[in-house]
Amino acid sequence: MPHKNTMSIPWMIGIFVALMLLLLLTIVAARLPLGSATLLISLAIAAAKAILVVLYFMHVRFASRTTWLFVGAGVLWLSIMFTLTFSEYFGRSQISRTFPVWTHEVSNTQLESPATQATPPR
Repeated sequence: MPHKNTMSIPWMIGIFVALMLLLLLTIVAARLPLGSATLLISLAIAAAKAILVVLYFMHVRFASRTTWLFVGAGVLWLSIMFTLTFSEYFGRSQISRTFPVWTHEVSNTQLESPATQATPPR
């Protein structure tokens, strides 16, 4: 049974045009020297594009409350995952972010097997 609030083709074309304009805005924002604001602007544009896709192309706007509940649960879970990821990342020291542990130089004695290492004098 079709939805009673179906969208027309011109409306969907308008949403598509809005998505293309947001894509162009993303490209322009990436090329401008905005410093650290580039990331925030790009994330805001990406969020706007995601909202348009979910609401209109996935037909969540005209869906039941149960669908809205599950979409909200997905957004909540995504925010929990981002919070945990970024709290772990920002909790690291600057050295471990820049130089991971596995890239530190290893001395020759650490590379030798225990059988070939010199035994200490008695």
